[in-house]
Amino acid sequence: MSIYNSGSVTVKVGSASVTGNNTDFSTYVSVNDLFRLTDKSTFYEVAAINNATSLTLTSRYADSNEQTAVTTEHIATTNSATRVYSGTLDHTPVIQNYVVITASNERYTDDGAGNLTGSPTGSGSVDYDTGAWSITQNATYAASVNITASYYYGNTLTAMPYQIVRDFTPH
Repeated sequence: MSIYNSGSVTVKVGSASVTGNNTDFSTYVSVNDLFRLTDKSTFYEVAAINNATSLTLTSRYADSNEQTAVTTEHIATTNSATRVYSGTLDHTPVIQNYVVITASNERYTDDGAGNLTGSPTGSGSVDYDTGAWSITQNATYAASVNITASYYYGNTLTAMPYQIVRDFTPH
């Protein structure tokens, strides 16, 4: 087993992207190597090496201690003629499974795969990386109603020491 840890990295919690500073990922890292921040115990598998200072993990980096809650963000206002609404959330990356969009008696919840399921009816989607969202309501409103979003987004961890474990034998 060998370890690569030259330079430092920036990781956004909720994203699969890792940005290096004074790194040479394209020379010393391979797909399927294991990545972790030095002070954390969770390893992530490397999915792609984009260049010397950028790599992608096979899953989104998770750390519940490094998430920020948005309890009520106004994202749109309904009108009597429209059933489809869309926009972009203010903060990204958005943490999977935590998005709730509310419009009067309609509540859209995130299934962790980017789909928003309406209750009692309706559907929508959310892009965790960009914050783009859309909902389609099955009914219109006679009066204006505020549409709000509640969600968590990931904090950015900068200049972090890390390790890439290479040449390992899985158990």
